[in-house]
Amino acid sequence: MQPNNQPQPPVYPGPAVPPPQVYAQPTADPGKGLGIAGIVLAFFAPLIGLILSIVSKSRSKRAGQPGGLGLTGIILNSIMMVIGTVVAIVISIVVFNSLERNAQQQLNTTGSSSLEQSAGTDGLTVLNSLGTVADAQLQDTLVKKLHDVHTVTTGAVGNLEILSIHSQQTGAGSYTEEWTVSIGDQQATYTIDLQQAADGGTNYSIHLQ
Repeated sequence: MQPNNQPQPPVYPGPAVPPPQVYAQPTADPGKGLGIAGIVLAFFAPLIGLILSIVSKSRSKRAGQPGGLGLTGIILNSIMMVIGTVVAIVISIVVFNSLERNAQQQLNTTGSSSLEQSAGTDGLTVLNSLGTVADAQLQDTLVKKLHDVHTVTTGAVGNLEILSIHSQQTGAGSYTEEWTVSIGDQQATYTIDLQQAADGGTNYSIHLQ
């Protein structure tokens, strides 16, 4: 039997098969929840919202995430804090001006009190133990008026204490008095102009020194 000397066809290797590719799953953003909470709190408690947003941004950055929610919360809370500060300043100015206006209205007040004539007292001619020429009825009126004025002016609460009264006659039947009063530790001196009226009463005006 003759050997088979026929040439054999060349054998070529098959195409290389690439290894299977493994795709990494995207990492969840750990700052997402805090970012959402920070944005919501911007409309109710911007300071807390700002803190949460900063923490959210930091956690997202450590995880390799862009942290868009945290950045949005930081910007939004900062804007709301600025707006809140401006509104608080405006309200404070309005309230202060209102209190000051009320105090001025109380201070620049005039009135009249009928004098009760009694034995040994003749209108605006006799200084009593307090050092004022006003009689008992007018004293009571002035004390109540000063209490109201002093409360509005200083915000103090309590009973009015008269520390001193200095009276000076400025004309026939007219006097200028300086009343130093206090409520608690809030002290002030008021000028009271007294003018005897033709009907036997007394006209008065109160001014803060």
